[in-house]
Amino acid sequence: MEKKGILVILFIFSFILSQAQDSFIKRDLLVNGSLYLFNYKNPRYAFSERAGRSVPFSLSAEYGISQYVSVGIVAGYYLKRFRYTANTSEPSDDIFFNSKYFVPGLKASLHLTPLLENKFNTELQSEDLDLYVSALLGYEFNSITRDNVPAIEKSRLAPGLVVGARYYLTERWAVFGEVGPGIFGFGSMGVTARF
Repeated sequence: MEKKGILVILFIFSFILSQAQDSFIKRDLLVNGSLYLFNYKNPRYAFSERAGRSVPFSLSAEYGISQYVSVGIVAGYYLKRFRYTANTSEPSDDIFFNSKYFVPGLKASLHLTPLLENKFNTELQSEDLDLYVSALLGYEFNSITRDNVPAIEKSRLAPGLVVGARYYLTERWAVFGEVGPGIFGFGSMGVTARF
């Protein structure tokens, strides 16, 4: 119980000490980690049943090249497992397939909060709130293995366009959510560290 109290006090202390600053400025380095909520990389192969999967996730880093634009890299990973049941009563005769997705790519974001504040002469709490639109262009490597022996390799372009909102809890840490067709799904949420 004491550890939780200390953590809460440290969090409040860091929040109070954080200096007010726009949510995004030129030369900011943002490092993001996200989990995908509505995964569309979820194929089911004929005569198979699902035998497990990982949570799709991605890591990205963006650098502010202007007050409104950031560019960077992104990489994501996802694993899906299938089982084909043999016609025998022995479970050891079942065949397992792993479908692994790895997507490296590029990301460019337009940070809208300062633009909206200037355009509509309003206050959107730009020191805490970062509204943005991101374009993604990745290359999806999909390898399917049968009992850990490579079976099929598939690759294709993986474009995406998302609308996001990032809220800073402190000067350095934020939480965010994105909606739209990303690398692995139509929605994601995650954490950002700003350097």
